[in-house]
Parts: sequence; C-alpha cells; structure tokens
Amino acid sequence: MAIRHYRSAFEAAASATIGFRVEPEAKAEVFRRAAECRQSPSEWVREAVSMWLGVYALKTIARLFLALSLLAIGPACADNLFWNSGFTMTPIPNTGVAGALSGSVNLSPTTPVNLTSLATSGNSDWAHWGFGSSSGFDHKSGAGHISNVSLVGGATSSLQYTASAIGFTWTDGTPDGAETNTTTFIYCAPGANGRGYSFTVPADTTTRTLLVWIAAYDDTMLFTATLSDSSAGPYSDSSVVSGTTSPVIGLYAVTYNAASSGQTLTISVVASTNNNTAAILSAVLN
Repeated sequence: MAIRHYRSAFEAAASATIGFRVEPEAKAEVFRRAAECRQSPSEWVREAVSMWLGVYALKTIARLFLALSLLAIGPACADNLFWNSGFTMTPIPNTGVAGALSGSVNLSPTTPVNLTSLATSGNSDWAHWGFGSSSGFDHKSGAGHISNVSLVGGATSSLQYTASAIGFTWTDGTPDGAETNTTTFIYCAPGANGRGYSFTVPADTTTRTLLVWIAAYDDTMLFTATLSDSSAGPYSDSSVVSGTTSPVIGLYAVTYNAASSGQTLTISVVASTNNNTAAILSAVLN
C-alpha cells in the first residue's frame, strides 16, 4: 500500500498511538531514503507537531518500526518515503494493552491429573488426545476453546500410545463423558525433523494460562508458542528430551495475552534432532 499525502490520509485521535508494520524488503529503502533527508531541528519539530495535531480517526494503525523511522528522518520526507518505497501496512487496533508471552517447563509432572479440577475459570477448557484411538479428541463439554491438533512438518498420521507414565481423569467431557486415569496419548509417525502437531487457543487482552503435556520419544521436542498479532515475541523451548523409545513427559505452562481481541495463540510440538516423533497428551486453558 502506497500513501502519497500523509497529512490528508492519516486520521486519528490526538492521543492515539500510531505505528506501522513494515515489510522486511522495505526496511533497507527506509534507511536509504532517511540518509537523503536532512532538516534543521526547528523544521523537524514544526513538521512533527503539524502532522501529529492534524491526524484524526486513523483507520490504518500499524506497528512501531515505521513510526520510529519517521521520527528519525523527519516528517518532511514522508511523501517521498511512502510513495516510492511500497510499504505494506497492516491495521493493529490501539487498545493501550501490550502483548505478553512467557513460559516454563516442568520435567517431573505429577500424576494422576484431574483435568476437570484444573479447568476452573469461567472461560476454561481442557483437551485430551488419544483416548479410544489415535484420532480420539476429548474436551470439556460446552467449551471448545482448545482446537483439535493438526499434523505439521510433513507428518501424515498419528498413532496411539497406551502406557503413559501419567494418567488423566475427567468427569465433564465430550464425546466421552468421564474417564479415570487413562494413560493414552498420540504421537506422529516418525520420519523427519519438524514433524509433529499444532493447535490453537483464543487470545485477547485478558491474561490466560495454558498447560500442555507433551512427550519426547527418542528425540528432542521443540515446543513453540506464537501470538497471531506478534504483539510479543514467541516462546520456545527444547528441554523435553528422550534418548530411548521410553517417552519422557514434560508439562509446559504458557502465560499470555494479545494486544487486541480476536487473536489466537498457536502451539507447536515437533521433533527436532533425531528424525523421530513428537507426542502430545493433554492441555488445560484457564
């Protein structure tokens, strides 16, 4: 998207935060054109104040990089910079809330796990994979916040494991209403690094905590959590490792919020070192 006249095209409340998401290929051009633009401090201040006070009800609010670039090069260069550099701008609502994403891992999780008891908040949910068959997906009845898993990285099928060291119990599930201490989970057919699973949960400005039980199976697991609005950097970890075909289970706790409503948090669990397999057991969202 190219914008020729920034004064007439930009409209926002005077208190709004204005930012732009700049595509990587445009960044070099930003700095090249910045070097061509020179202004005295008084000209820079006059132009900056003029632009800021003249902006009303902006419909395209994007991220910080271009805003900082404009401050660095002076608003008088904006026409030339926008029109000739081919910026792509993505709207980001200004909620005044910063995104946040952090995580931790427990390499010795306790058993048994009562999923019903753990999912206690008003918008809670839980999920378990592998009960009954390799396609089994049980979750909290009436919730539906945790998606089913998708195979990633070229993985083509799942298998069921039935002798996990951790058992899972629930009493408010669907399609299976109740189960006690099931030791099942799923793992993808081995064959290449990067194979594994992903699933999503909702994200907005409310702080939430997601618990995820995974297992390494003769490989090192790469666990990654990513917010769809990129308002916080991704969290990744590779602490769950197994050197044999005996599964090693890890429990991740991910705390997060997005900068705006209608976002998602994507979790991925993939094999990363031994071309083997990734496994996933259960999740709880609060």
